[in-house]
Amino acid sequence: MAKVKINQQNPYDAHMLWPPSPIVWVSTVSKDRMPNVAPFSLNEFFSYVSTYPQVIIVGMGGHTGMKVKGKGTKKSFLNIKATGEFVVNIPSEESIEKVTLTGLDTPPEFNKFEAYGLTPIPSKKVKAPSVKEAKVHYECQLMKIDDYGGQTDLVFGKVVAVVADEDVLSKKLEKKVRAIKPVYYYGIGPGKGLYFSAGKLIGKRDDSKNPPHS
Repeated sequence: MAKVKINQQNPYDAHMLWPPSPIVWVSTVSKDRMPNVAPFSLNEFFSYVSTYPQVIIVGMGGHTGMKVKGKGTKKSFLNIKATGEFVVNIPSEESIEKVTLTGLDTPPEFNKFEAYGLTPIPSKKVKAPSVKEAKVHYECQLMKIDDYGGQTDLVFGKVVAVVADEDVLSKKLEKKVRAIKPVYYYGIGPGKGLYFSAGKLIGKRDDSKNPPHS
């Protein structure tokens, strides 16, 4: 079948070919102690980029649902810049509706935890709260913020604590994923998208069964 070059003048032509990305909730707190939580996926992406030390990158642009306010304006970004801390929480399928609601643009004094029925709980190492309704939490201290000239700032966080529900930790292999029930997002336009579950196990990797090439 022939390969077709995509017209990059329309960013969604290329964007729509990228597989659905997992969603995380980034929770923060302002200097005035106002907690905040917001979802991030591909457009406002995150990535676990290093294991030793553990480092997570969150890309924070100016998109909040249907609104585009410009880079450096998101409450999550401003809170992290002011306090140097944040938590990356992994929401489950049951939280899809609240994931959507927490992605809406709200004024600085608006408490998303109270408004949307989420529970802020104390984190182990940082002042930013964790989201009780999530099953896994990566507590981060800000390492640096990179501006590469695009519409997104890259926020680097060093993981200082990892916390998870006991029912997740007790599971083995693929059962851990089923216990977490992570959500994947496929954006189809500003403020619009599709949610997917983690799906099914389709194979396993074990390099010890494959002899190395000479």
